[in-house]
Amino acid sequence: MTDIVIVGEMICDICSKLEKPLLDAGVRIVGSSAHLHEALPLIEKQQPRVLVMDFAEQAEVSLGLIRMANIKNEAGKILLISNFTDQELILDGITVGAKGYLEQETCGIFLAKAIEAIALGEAWLSRKTVAALLERLSDFSEHTQAEEERIVYSVSSQLH
Repeated sequence: MTDIVIVGEMICDICSKLEKPLLDAGVRIVGSSAHLHEALPLIEKQQPRVLVMDFAEQAEVSLGLIRMANIKNEAGKILLISNFTDQELILDGITVGAKGYLEQETCGIFLAKAIEAIALGEAWLSRKTVAALLERLSDFSEHTQAEEERIVYSVSSQLH
């Protein structure tokens, strides 16, 4: 059985309609809150394997919550649910610690599978998101390499 906590008004509504199919798939909702600001105490208390979070609400607050949830519940994984497709914001959520992203309209089909995959340590991302994530990593690597070269040049010029 995979214990989950759900956070956000939209995801609470979705999960209330899917509670029986989720339970049949081995997913138990052990806590829920419609409000992001109530999430951390709930996560600390319940220590779920997966936090299912509405990512449509207050992006900056959501990103901060992802960071804090990873600190408060090291064993837990985070699945983001949203109805928007802002690729940069989704990538921000993944890079700060979420393990997956699911579009709201596909929850009825894929929610239990996504939770199971994330609970097992896998990612749940579309191929498009994986490609964008790899591109972001490549850009970061290029930037880091250029910065390292600049530092090496600076240090070596001071040694001569």
